[in-house]
Amino acid sequence: MTPSWVRQLPPAWAWAGILQHQLQYRFGLKPKALNVTASERSHWQSQHQSIATALASNASVFQTTLPSQTAELIQKADQILQGQYDLLGHLGVALDPLNWHQDFITKYDWRSAGPPTTGSDIKRPWELSRCHHLVTLAQAFALTQEPRYAEEIVRQLEDWITNNPVNTGIHWRNPMEVSIRSANWLMALELCGGINTFPAPLQTRLFNTLVANANFIYQHLELAWPRTNHLLSDACGLIWLGVYFAPLPAAKTWRDYGLRLLTSELNKQIGADGCAYEGSSAYHLLDTEMLVQTLWWVHSHGSEMPRALVEHGKAMLSACATLLLPDGALPVFGDSDSGRWVPLESDRHTLLTRQDPHGVLGLGSGLLDQPLGAVSQQRQQSAIWLLGKPAEQRPSPKGTLVFPNAKWGLLHNASFSLAITAGNTGTAGWGGHGHNDALSFELCLGKKRVLVDAGSGNYSGQPEVRNQLRSTAAHNTAQIAQLEQNQLPERELFRLNNDVVIEEFEISQRGAVGRIRTPHWTHKRQWQFEDAQTLRITDKLSQRSTNAASADTYVHFHFAPGAVVTGRYWACSQYSQGQNLIVAAMQPSSVTSQSALYAPAYDALDKHTQITFAYSSGNETVAHVLIAVDGVLSPKDVEILLETKFGSPA
Repeated sequence: MTPSWVRQLPPAWAWAGILQHQLQYRFGLKPKALNVTASERSHWQSQHQSIATALASNASVFQTTLPSQTAELIQKADQILQGQYDLLGHLGVALDPLNWHQDFITKYDWRSAGPPTTGSDIKRPWELSRCHHLVTLAQAFALTQEPRYAEEIVRQLEDWITNNPVNTGIHWRNPMEVSIRSANWLMALELCGGINTFPAPLQTRLFNTLVANANFIYQHLELAWPRTNHLLSDACGLIWLGVYFAPLPAAKTWRDYGLRLLTSELNKQIGADGCAYEGSSAYHLLDTEMLVQTLWWVHSHGSEMPRALVEHGKAMLSACATLLLPDGALPVFGDSDSGRWVPLESDRHTLLTRQDPHGVLGLGSGLLDQPLGAVSQQRQQSAIWLLGKPAEQRPSPKGTLVFPNAKWGLLHNASFSLAITAGNTGTAGWGGHGHNDALSFELCLGKKRVLVDAGSGNYSGQPEVRNQLRSTAAHNTAQIAQLEQNQLPERELFRLNNDVVIEEFEISQRGAVGRIRTPHWTHKRQWQFEDAQTLRITDKLSQRSTNAASADTYVHFHFAPGAVVTGRYWACSQYSQGQNLIVAAMQPSSVTSQSALYAPAYDALDKHTQITFAYSSGNETVAHVLIAVDGVLSPKDVEILLETKFGSPA
């Protein structure tokens, strides 16, 4: 077995970037900033091709086509005017006055000289400074032409530029944040009629800051290992700014370099199955949104979309369309930080992870002329805002059951829809956004997600919670003792030890099988439909280390929030609407029920019920049946059903 430290070494293609990164940061050998003279700026302002007219026309279409969503957007903008913001998993955060540097939960100010207070997370002020809310204000202005929305944008842009000098403070710490902020500023400017409609002093400040943004990204590309969505974002930021600033001489450098970098990096980070290599479905969706909206930005300014990027976009969109579960969201595999590029929908606060897969699919289908399945009109808000019409409703070709690079798969019958992960560590073995979720799954009954992944919590604010939600026990899988599938490095919150080796992963119409090897045990799991309402899961775990010798086996099931009752050897959900799920052991076991953390949206910790079946040493093979039932069953009804169908395991 190849040692895990060897499997964590960067791949050959990464070493050139690692060297370039070291030269930049250790020896200051960065590309030179590309200066723009006053005369070039004056010429650009006279020649600038704004897309504001097209966006204004699209706003009229949106208002006519989606009156309810129009009202919802205006309501959201009014809440912002009142100092109420939706940020990450939090709704209605009161920020009056605005402090771009403050953690809105702990109130720690990141300009402070002292270390962050306990619980502080830099992503909170970063999320505010991504300025997604300025796009909401600009949408409201485009829909109503009421000056108060544009005036608030002017006020906030002036305030941000004043309080965040170039290259100073947390908002100039990494180019991904600069890239996302730039894209949202540009979209807000265009929705408000273009930069030339803003007060003259602010025009100059905006121009200079956006040029500084482009140079900052260009000089600080995130080339170090591991290579992630951050570098994709850097490339997209360069493209957006390079396209916007055409025909400045510097703009061509930014644009062309961004396009080359994005193409090169997608060739490495996106597998042949169309999935991102980070082991996270949420980051795959973020990558897809970044790419599709960047292709639109290039296209909307009159340039041809590069063919290689179009092909990547189609493959990534196809993966999203195939992975969708019946509740309309992607499965939650690995980390989910609710990350977005430029969100345009009115109801982000209602979405499971605060991401909008149907919105990305609608835009991608219309932009790339790709059949991606039925997307309801109210979920096509991005397509209407950017293309002026919803995408045509066309069935997508039947997708694959298994994604061989990502090691994800889908299993369906009349009652059950499962999304399964074999447990690819992600990021070429580094595991930055991966979890210990080998042979775990999420399950829907009809359109309701019943068995869930516990999510991510937050990253740096609560390290112990992060590791808890990355752990084996936080997933619908099995383990021996309290041992982990991959070791969780104590002080490295974005790494797994890459101990898991996937030996088998296959899915058919009747069921699925996966087999993994860890330092402590091997685990073979089989999912098999017995009938339309019954799924049998069989786990065989064999000890491989002295740490696992004579230890108990635990099999975990995580129910979506709601009531769950337990019996001698079973658990059953008690949801008032839709079907419910019984999970029952087929061998003698002990059953424990505990309240556990649940956070599908970043930083919004909720509670759900974790059911664990424990088996004493020697029970190498254990089985559980999952039964879909109509209505709410009493414990007595559950006992009768199970004993009639299977007898008692006792």
